[in-house]
Amino acid sequence: MKARVKCLYKTKCSKTGEQLTAYLDGELCNEEQAQMELHLESCRSCREEYNSLRQTVSLLQQMPEVNSERIFRIDERDVVQKTGDRKLLILYRVTAGVAVILALVCIGDFMHLFTPAGDTSLGGYFWVVRVLKIGLLVVLITLIINIFVRLLKLRK
Repeated sequence: MKARVKCLYKTKCSKTGEQLTAYLDGELCNEEQAQMELHLESCRSCREEYNSLRQTVSLLQQMPEVNSERIFRIDERDVVQKTGDRKLLILYRVTAGVAVILALVCIGDFMHLFTPAGDTSLGGYFWVVRVLKIGLLVVLITLIINIFVRLLKLRK
């Protein structure tokens, strides 16, 4: 009979291995527990794995219980702050983008890239560049003020 049980369970060792913890914890029904005991008598690898699990559980039970001082929960203020940080990061990036565009327009104007060669009059695109520079400067100042206001709110 043992040879038959061994043969029957040899193909199911992986399933038996999964049930070892339940057997160790006494969670199997009587029939499954009896089948597991028969299998452990006949299968050396499962028996070794069971003994190893049993030793591990024994060692874990001998370890002292550690009380953690830290509370692992999420505070609503942290969530709001992180959302604010994300908005502030976007604001930083937009401000940097506007600053780069303003710098490029100023450099282009300084190098006379927007005026026809030799034309020093206020014709052509000259006035558009001036309005663009003033507009970008106003947007940049507004963004910088907005950043400072948000940073002050985050500090409170």
